[in-house]
Amino acid sequence: MNINRTSARRRIVIFSTEDIIPNIILNHTLGEIQSHGLRAQVFLTPILVRRQPHPPALARMAFYETTLPREVLYPALERGTAGWGFACNRELRTFNELARAYGDWDRIATLDDPLVGAALDHPEFLGAISAHNYLLFKDRHLNRIRQRGGFVWNLHHGPLPDNRGILAPFWNLLEGRSAHGVSLHEVTDGIDTGALVATARLRLSARRSVLASMIELAVPGAHLLVQTLRRLVHGHPVLPLPQPARSGLYRSFPDQDAIARAEHRGIHLVGHPESMVDLYSDLYQLDADFVAGELWPAIARFEAAWQRGSEPEPEGAQSTPTWLPPAQASNALTRFT
Repeated sequence: MNINRTSARRRIVIFSTEDIIPNIILNHTLGEIQSHGLRAQVFLTPILVRRQPHPPALARMAFYETTLPREVLYPALERGTAGWGFACNRELRTFNELARAYGDWDRIATLDDPLVGAALDHPEFLGAISAHNYLLFKDRHLNRIRQRGGFVWNLHHGPLPDNRGILAPFWNLLEGRSAHGVSLHEVTDGIDTGALVATARLRLSARRSVLASMIELAVPGAHLLVQTLRRLVHGHPVLPLPQPARSGLYRSFPDQDAIARAEHRGIHLVGHPESMVDLYSDLYQLDADFVAGELWPAIARFEAAWQRGSEPEPEGAQSTPTWLPPAQASNALTRFT
């Protein structure tokens, strides 16, 4: 597809969870989208919830990927930015800070939310992007977008067509493959089966944890998305290539047996707490006082409970919504700069 440079269709609708990976993606995407004359509308969607209980190692991964950023890191960064204690010279913004700077934001539980319908029917609607989002587009959603002449792309953490599904770095490491990368593909009624728009390939390192390998893909994924949008708005055609009809296995969450086999080979979903602190410190330029005062106490509480096999207690007063809707934000201005 391509668009005329003078086209009035300039609105990009983004669907994303509130984890650390989409936070990095949005940090490297929204400003670029705006610089090319596009306007983003961001819908924050629920995290993926399994019907069956997670194996303990997956629960630990969820803590570092979701709970720690949402309940500890982002609220503490916002308090520090407001001058309440810790000073961090950082480039990455929290979801609240991004929402104040770029586009229109809402939180939804389903793609059938009227807010989504209004966004897709907007006269300036150009296309939709799923970035670390687990709400599945059904035929009724896709048909609505196609009727408007729009596109739906998914930013997938894994080189397609051979890495469909979830946790591609885990399965590739376990099965002895070095394939690593991120794919931008059209969304269809199948999962990760749509035509390929663009792909970036990296080399998978066995020295990194699975979560670190996934976080590593956030910036290349954002750049891939921005480059493709840049071609589109400058009038260059974007011609997706169909995936082979029969290629690539769909992978879901690993069970306890697969996790045990991986750990026996030195493959870990999450690294040692020290390595995770180093990773967050590098990403958000955290100083030593911030790490000692905010991150380590929360990590210590979680790791102690996890070692006991018990459910960690919530972070209590520090637990706040990652992103506040405008009505709530007006009553909590001290959370912003």
